[in-house]
Amino acid sequence: MTEEEHLRVDPDALISAATADGNATETLAAALAGFLHGTITEHSEYTLARFELALEANRRPELREVYDRLGLRFRTMAAELLTRLGSADPERQARSLLSWTDGILFNFLAGADSARHPSYGELHADATEFLRALLAPAAPPGTGRGGATG
Repeated sequence: MTEEEHLRVDPDALISAATADGNATETLAAALAGFLHGTITEHSEYTLARFELALEANRRPELREVYDRLGLRFRTMAAELLTRLGSADPERQARSLLSWTDGILFNFLAGADSARHPSYGELHADATEFLRALLAPAAPPGTGRGGATG
């Protein structure tokens, strides 16, 4: 599998699957956990290279443009997915989703937990919790309940 094949996600197919069974969060959590698990256990070289590119892009402006263009592709896809799931703020939530994903990848590939690989089940539980919080409807102001904006 090439890097491009590994990173290719069809938002239409994912949305169709997520809405077909009426449980979008569960379907997305399973897809996200599968992606993270595969990236950590089978395709870590691509993500480690991307982390290296990010660091080098801070030193070399000509690489910054390339790196930012790659990141925009993922943010656009995530925002489209979240828009179609009814997000009130898909751009912000896409940034949160990608930041969370990068944090998980960094932690298990180069960070404090790099000596172990999480199970698919662990990642699925983490993704489910994160997506439920991210996609929860906001509570009325002052109630202290609700999603990320509540």
